[in-house]
Amino acid sequence: MIFDTDILSMLGKIGKVDLLRKLFPESSLIITFEVYNELLRAKETGYDLLMTF
Repeated sequence: MIFDTDILSMLGKIGKVDLLRKLFPESSLIITFEVYNELLRAKETGYDLLMTF
């Protein structure tokens, strides 16, 4: 499964990123380099949205 920034940031804001593992237990969870960079920029500006995949 490939995820975009929108779903990851929304789940991160409510502290529910772990739902992805529950919903897709048999799938590899993948983000693109661009999504990673967007999330990294958010973290650098003070938004600690995600736990480690």
